[in-house]
Amino acid sequence: GIICVYFGLIPSIIGHFIYDLVLFSLPLFTAETTGIWFDRFMVIAAGTLPLAIVVGVRWRKGGVGTVPDWALNRNWRSPIRPGTEAEVPDSLTHPEPEPESTPEGPELAAAESQDVRAPRQTLSPWGMTAVLGTVLGGMTLWITGFQTADSPQLTFTRRQVEAEARSALVDRGVNLGPDWIPLFSVAAERNLAHQFVWREGAEGEYLELLDDFLNSPGWQVRFVNFEVAPEERAESFRVSFFQAGEAPRVTHALPEGRPGETLTEEEARLLALGAIQDQLRTTPGTVREISADETVRPNRTDWTFTFAATQGYPLLEGEGRAEVRIAGDEVVGARKFVHVPENWERDWRADQSRRSLALIPSAAILLSCLWER
Repeated sequence: GIICVYFGLIPSIIGHFIYDLVLFSLPLFTAETTGIWFDRFMVIAAGTLPLAIVVGVRWRKGGVGTVPDWALNRNWRSPIRPGTEAEVPDSLTHPEPEPESTPEGPELAAAESQDVRAPRQTLSPWGMTAVLGTVLGGMTLWITGFQTADSPQLTFTRRQVEAEARSALVDRGVNLGPDWIPLFSVAAERNLAHQFVWREGAEGEYLELLDDFLNSPGWQVRFVNFEVAPEERAESFRVSFFQAGEAPRVTHALPEGRPGETLTEEEARLLALGAIQDQLRTTPGTVREISADETVRPNRTDWTFTFAATQGYPLLEGEGRAEVRIAGDEVVGARKFVHVPENWERDWRADQSRRSLALIPSAAILLSCLWER
């Protein structure tokens, strides 16, 4: 806002453009694909185009020029309100005659021939103090609050993650051809469940659940195939690396029209309990079934089983749970998670809303200090 007020709208637009350009082009500078350097060159060319214009104008004029005052927002003067008086410099009330054209062009002559304007508003000492105090306070909070994260660090490279993901799929009997494209992402996994456990439990309990019912930050690789029929493109394989030292989690998304088996509830339950033991490394005797939801597809039946953990969850509130999803006769997903009580979630969201509303008066006070009335 201060840059816009003092230097005009164009520098603000260019700054916003450069920020977005850098942010959205980061994947181009981390990917390794044939011909990627052309895309990188185009991004750099687009980012340096405003600088090239400045350099070109300086070369053409043979030196550094000065921007006329009328082109800067800081020299804008609000009109005098009816019934009020303002001290106006003599140079504005009795302007000297100007030629029809000036070296700066007809735009400058038109700007100088405008009606009388009131003196411009300037940044007050209190406003400058407020701005500097806010900046220094934010930097202090950021520096003092910075510490090494308790979560494990991402040590694998992108190539290693892809190799591990394909190996995990091979172990499950899935051999993907060259048409399957890997898409990489990093999941932070700082969701509401993390907030709940951190606030309601002790630090040791949070760290205990971090590699069990709570996911650590980790890589995710999603394999997709765009060379198949449109109705088959919904199929994908997602391999997630969350828990350190544990086998990656594999999730298989199937098109709704894909044919499959129609299992009874008991047959599907046996598959779910097997996934609890084999994929989630949990003894079936330590979980209690909560629900078994059936979904009828056009050519198969899907099941979703939810279990509550009777062991390994130390908090008095909430619940550790496990979920197993079955499509036909295939286990397509299994995960552990923390169930957050609904009343706690409502209170947390209400608290976040109050915090947001509390910022409005603070912002109004800061803005009122920026300019003299």
